[in-house]
Amino acid sequence: WRQIQITPQAYKLLEQMPEFEFITPVGETGGQVRYRDEETTLNIKGVTTDYHRIKKTEILRGRMLLPMDIEQEQKVVVLNERALNDIANGDQSIVGNYIQIGSIFYRVIGIAKDKNAWGGGEALIPYSIYRKVYQPDGKIRQVEAVLHPGTSGIAEKIRHMMSPLLMYDESNDHT
Repeated sequence: WRQIQITPQAYKLLEQMPEFEFITPVGETGGQVRYRDEETTLNIKGVTTDYHRIKKTEILRGRMLLPMDIEQEQKVVVLNERALNDIANGDQSIVGNYIQIGSIFYRVIGIAKDKNAWGGGEALIPYSIYRKVYQPDGKIRQVEAVLHPGTSGIAEKIRHMMSPLLMYDESNDHT
């Protein structure tokens, strides 16, 4: 009944599995965000470019995260509409300007459309930066993925592949 946290090595194996169409680690924490004289708490998410494909993100202004943002550890952020309302009173001209998350300044590169009627303000940053700032232990706590159509037996394959890496005894699995 222990929580399994995926190591970077285990995630690399998952990433290479042909069954996944899209896969991303997701880091999530609350953080103080400041823009000019406004300050609020937002949900900070560290993601890769596949997150936008998984969530079918619609960009209202600017752009979404790109592979180079992740690889080069760019300090950039995509805000959702609720975050935009919370921090800039809905003013989309924030794109291109800087906001402060914690003690780090990030350039706002895009505004994403809210898909749900519920939820709060979100700031999406490159997972590479999120990992350095919020998860220095390197453990991945959440993974989101989309399988290729027709994929089956993936849970058993993952259990078998991951059990030696994560010190998980698949023979004791009662799920």
